[in-house]
Amino acid sequence: MVRGWKSETDGELILLPGVDGKLALVFSTNGNKVKKLDGIIKKLTKSVSNGIFLFPALFWYRLTSIIQFRNSKQTLVNGLYNLYAEKINE
Repeated sequence: MVRGWKSETDGELILLPGVDGKLALVFSTNGNKVKKLDGIIKKLTKSVSNGIFLFPALFWYRLTSIIQFRNSKQTLVNGLYNLYAEKINE
């Protein structure tokens, strides 16, 4: 998972083939965690459409922390989403 990179405070700078612009690495994984992340992003996109692009970097870092836990619960993801969705809608 990557996001736009503007300065050193955004994290590690990476470049991807075929992508113009600088990117910052947020999360790297494989296996089941990719499926879990994909499912969460689909759910967020379905409920908010393009609104997930308004979420700050801290949301994504916290989300990926939840995903990394072996026994992470969907309720933790929902709670995090609700917290940030309220902030965006204010």
